Amino acid sequence: VLRDVQLGSHRSGRGLEALASNLGPGRTQVTLRSSIIERCQELGIIIGGAEATIEGSVIRSIAQAPTGDGGYGIALQYAPSTQERSQGTIRWSVIEESHGVGLLVSAADATIEGTLVRGILPEADGRNGLGMCVQYSEELLLPSSATIRSSTVDGCHETGIMVIGAQTHIEGVEVRDTASDDLGEFGDGIAVASHPYWPAAVAVIDSHVTMSDRAGIASFGADVQLGHTVVDCNSIDLDGEWNDGADFRFEDVGGNACGCADDRWACRVLSSDLQPPAPMD
Repeated sequence: VLRDVQLGSHRSGRGLEALASNLGPGRTQVTLRSSIIERCQELGIIIGGAEATIEGSVIRSIAQAPTGDGGYGIALQYAPSTQERSQGTIRWSVIEESHGVGLLVSAADATIEGTLVRGILPEADGRNGLGMCVQYSEELLLPSSATIRSSTVDGCHETGIMVIGAQTHIEGVEVRDTASDDLGEFGDGIAVASHPYWPAAVAVIDSHVTMSDRAGIASFGADVQLGHTVVDCNSIDLDGEWNDGADFRFEDVGGNACGCADDRWACRVLSSDLQPPAPMD
């Protein structure tokens, strides 16, 4: 158990850091099992250019730093000093009550299985509060990838799962009760947006997206493959928009259903002039 981490001389109250090092051969590796990290500041866990396995653990109640930075549950990031991507496997874990984003994958590669992300709160300015975010690095212009299986994203803000300039496979996942942020904006269960350098593509298979304040699944110039998925009780089932000169595409591979309660109808893609999400800092 790691809890109540206080601000140190480096002005950080982070829980666990695993960072790449150029002082010796081999990559930094960390394994965390059956652990609790709670009531830290800025970041519960940060993996920078390292390999991490996190299993059966709880990361919760991560506060923003006094500067207003962070508050994230877990961040997997690139290490510019060694030019190494992070690789993370997160299984059978819980990330809850952090700020900004529960799990951030930026210029990194991740596998998430059997994990619950819930109750992620907006930051002090009222924005964000995402469940999971898989994105390119704005600073380095490097893409990300993720596979998310048998997991739940519940009660988050702005977007349950956000993918920007990245490739993501979502299978057997439930995304529910995604609210707008404190400014009354967004509220998408799954949002996918392309970048001029890095197109985005997502496959959503055997999943359930429900009770989103805005769209169940929204594509902004990105490719979305949808199969055997229920999209119900959202303000908009499916929405597609042009973004940065790129058109959206939904591929229906069969077995999908839209509706609410006992009512069911064919899934239709609307264009409602929705605004695309912005990447996390």
